[in-house]
Amino acid sequence: MNIQAFTAGFLLAGSIFSGSLVAAEPKPGAPFPPAPTGDQEKKAPPVSGHTEAAAVWGKAEDPDKDCKIEARENQLTIKVTGSAKPHDLSAEIGTMNAPRSLQEIEGDFTMRVTVDGGFAPGGDSTQAGRSGYNGAGLLLMVDDKNYIRLERATLHWKGQEPQPYINFEMREGGTPATFGSTGDTSFKPEGPTVLRVERKGDTLLASVSNDGLIFVDLEPKKLPANWPGKIKVGFAAVSTSQFDFTPVFTQLMLEKATPVPAPAVKEAK
Repeated sequence: MNIQAFTAGFLLAGSIFSGSLVAAEPKPGAPFPPAPTGDQEKKAPPVSGHTEAAAVWGKAEDPDKDCKIEARENQLTIKVTGSAKPHDLSAEIGTMNAPRSLQEIEGDFTMRVTVDGGFAPGGDSTQAGRSGYNGAGLLLMVDDKNYIRLERATLHWKGQEPQPYINFEMREGGTPATFGSTGDTSFKPEGPTVLRVERKGDTLLASVSNDGLIFVDLEPKKLPANWPGKIKVGFAAVSTSQFDFTPVFTQLMLEKATPVPAPAVKEAK
């Protein structure tokens, strides 16, 4: 299989955007983030070398036009402004206004990114009947009713302690096919957290890491039969907090499988 590898490395002088980003070449000698693919709890070998390609973070989408999506060299920042309303990705209750940045990808791929920032939603939720929540991570989307979220997250019920965890969930036809829970995995995000997904046909693999070397595998998800080969993939920030939430995405790596062309058929003489 031929692989095209991309690493984020562009400089836009801190401009705030509302459309597609144009990537610039990374600075010479910019580090290439390691991309281990070993088994669960298995340390991957070190990676050396650099990439000469630059990645595109995707097209910014801010449905309510009240957030900021900002690109600087080697990072994407999404600021969800604190307010009395939620910024969520929950089709089952009709709230799909969280800011995100997406691009179309066709076929199999692997995407990896590091997520950092302050995850402190507080116990007063802006989403009725739900906890205070901050979550930021990878989003795979067919449309507003069919998508998968993999997020570093913290939920906070009023009167209880905040709970950092990994939220990995799927909506199918506007209803939860799987709901993320604090008990899904023993892994707890500690500071910058590396999230990784890999599409292999109708299966989505996911893993997480606190150091980019030792990864913990999550339960794979079976993609619905009606998911097309081409979907939108990128980054999102979800908040049901009254306070500002500003996650930062860095060390993006995207590997897209290149279809191998069929051999030419010789015409019979």
